Amino acid sequence: MKLVNLIDFRNWLVKEQGLSERSSRDIVCRLSRLSKIEPKCSEKDLDLSKYFLEKNEDFNNLSMFVKSQLRRSLTLYKLFLDTK
Repeated sequence: MKLVNLIDFRNWLVKEQGLSERSSRDIVCRLSRLSKIEPKCSEKDLDLSKYFLEKNEDFNNLSMFVKSQLRRSLTLYKLFLDTK
């Protein structure tokens, strides 16, 4: 997944979602991790990206807690892109 506007995304997380700087950096880090786990992830269709993730063996081997965090970061990124 090609991630664009990560600085804008981090600022949006802090201002619009009320997250701390640390939390916003963690979310951006999780997005980078997702793009390494599933290269088919696409900004153009993040719902399809979630589908590919669920079928990915590496993703499914992660703990439920980690998978939840990764899904949440993808959801927040989609929300950010929808507001632009």
